[in-house]
Amino acid sequence: MSIPIAKKFIVLPVLILITLQLFPAKNEIADFEIEYKKHVIADQDLKLLIKLVDRSSQLLTHVNSELVVLMNERSELILFSDGIAYMDLPAKTKSYQIQIPAIKEDKIKFSIRKWSPILSIIPPLLAIFLAIAFKEVISALVFGTLLGILFLLGMDDPFSYLRAPLVFIDTYIIRVLTDSSKISVIVFSMLIGGMVSLLIKNGSIQFLIRKIIKLIKTRRATLFTTWFLGLLIFFDDYANTLIVGNAARVITDKYKISRQKLAYIVDSTAAPVAAIALITTWIGAQLNYISDSLLQLQMDENPYSVLIHSLGYAFYPLLTLFFIIVLIRTGRDFGPMKKAEQLASQNFELHLKAHGNDSKTDNTEHLEGFKTSWPDALIPIAGLIVVAFASLYFLGIKSIPPAQLSENSLIRLISIIGHGDPFRAMLWASLFGVFSALLFSLYRRNLNLSKSVLAVVDGFKTMLIAMLILILAWTLGMVTEELHTANFLAEILGKNIAIVFLPALVFIIAAAIAFATGTSWGSMALLYPIMLPVIYKTAQMSGLAHEEIMPYFYQVVAAVLGGSVFGDHCSPISDTTIMSSMASSCNHIEHVRTQLPYALTVGAVSSVFGYVLVSVTGFSPIWSFLIAASILLLLIRFLGSKLNLNELNKEVNG
Repeated sequence: MSIPIAKKFIVLPVLILITLQLFPAKNEIADFEIEYKKHVIADQDLKLLIKLVDRSSQLLTHVNSELVVLMNERSELILFSDGIAYMDLPAKTKSYQIQIPAIKEDKIKFSIRKWSPILSIIPPLLAIFLAIAFKEVISALVFGTLLGILFLLGMDDPFSYLRAPLVFIDTYIIRVLTDSSKISVIVFSMLIGGMVSLLIKNGSIQFLIRKIIKLIKTRRATLFTTWFLGLLIFFDDYANTLIVGNAARVITDKYKISRQKLAYIVDSTAAPVAAIALITTWIGAQLNYISDSLLQLQMDENPYSVLIHSLGYAFYPLLTLFFIIVLIRTGRDFGPMKKAEQLASQNFELHLKAHGNDSKTDNTEHLEGFKTSWPDALIPIAGLIVVAFASLYFLGIKSIPPAQLSENSLIRLISIIGHGDPFRAMLWASLFGVFSALLFSLYRRNLNLSKSVLAVVDGFKTMLIAMLILILAWTLGMVTEELHTANFLAEILGKNIAIVFLPALVFIIAAAIAFATGTSWGSMALLYPIMLPVIYKTAQMSGLAHEEIMPYFYQVVAAVLGGSVFGDHCSPISDTTIMSSMASSCNHIEHVRTQLPYALTVGAVSSVFGYVLVSVTGFSPIWSFLIAASILLLLIRFLGSKLNLNELNKEVNG
């Protein structure tokens, strides 16, 4: 069948163009260019980028074909896509020569400087050392990151020392700030901080707490209420310490409860609750650390699902909350806390003098005359949780494959939530929290619009240091990933330490860093990007399958978190420890001195009867928790002694 002449003028040129696209003319490719890393740590990432260019050195983006490439006289057929191809270089070689005979006969020679793999651990170690030595995390993260960038650029190039700070800003920091998930974490955390600040400034939370306090009739009920308030203000540890310490002090003084005991309960509920609750200012940071590690390891796991699984191994936070309940229920104390409680019960005025004469003051006088009610605090806080989980469900049901939907309703729900986008869900929830708190504030006329907005902005300011630490931690994480720090550590630890002891070791390391730096966030920032890849790669080297590795992975997620909180509780320079002392009007050194034996007791039990027992014996974390809880019960029973609570209650209610 012949083609009409009119159509020939259309069809034939199109066919010619298609042919030229598929089979470019040989003389169209004038040359090729190569790009490679001039400096590498060990033999990692040895890849060569080859670009096909025309006579004006413009990339031939339409070229898609295969060409024979000679690398050190060995030929390989390489596919070029859009004029670009990647080629693996021989790992044990330092000098190379490349040739593409179809383009030109000349050989291009180049060499790569390979540094010892031990350099890969120096930047994070420097960051840890500086943080411990100078008790300041931000500068430690900056210097550690700069050293890592210098290693990547090449230490023998003088210009690298000038380029490193520039690359730090224009490459790594910008890469962090253009990552949507990381920006989501920052915005979410700022919004939560704004909501908390507004609820405090408009009196909503204080109103809620005062209503609860009015129901108290005994000393034990006072202590339980203080513990419960610590659980209630779960969304931020800073807000927890300031609100609960100031509010509960009024009623604890009435029942002659020592300021040390109040400060201990305030401090030991704040971070543990914020660390394990599912919607807090901590959650975004943890999710992003986990997400980055999953991406680096190419693991098909949802970060929120990993976090939920890890809570089963959160021995220190859970056992700390349990330990407080047992102390309250039994009325027993031991160590310096017992002496503090005895002095307060026998001579409370003398006890107060040890903590300052203004200890009875309440800093909520500015709230007098404010109109508040139950919904003012409950709707923003409860709505935060409801909207978050509803959003996770909505987003999860849209993305989960039907084949993964189980008939079991509980498993089905967990699967759906696990497939939700936690970053979008957190943004929606925090936005609801801020707007609902703002609407109630304006409706009650406690604050006008200008003061309400300023209160939210003040909340943003409280989160700035934490966000700066996050950004720098993400940056250091990117650098250590390019240095392959995790690979080196995994190889070292895998050869020298049995994998069953790694979770407990990580717990101790995290505690040591948090103790020395005084910040649990700083400890998590340093360890999460390193230890999560390390545990996975170490387990792989031990020959474990993915399903066998995941329990260890969950344990390390929890160990970094729990160890950071443990070290923070023991540290006299911890921000939350200091804030707990201030809010409870307790002498700071006295707070540290009386809390330390309790924190060390729970930390030791968590390490031995938590992580070691689970890893070595393969026990279920539930059984390990029950055994650890039983050990704590016995320790309190044999080490502690009671006060005469009946006499104290009669004296107060007399």
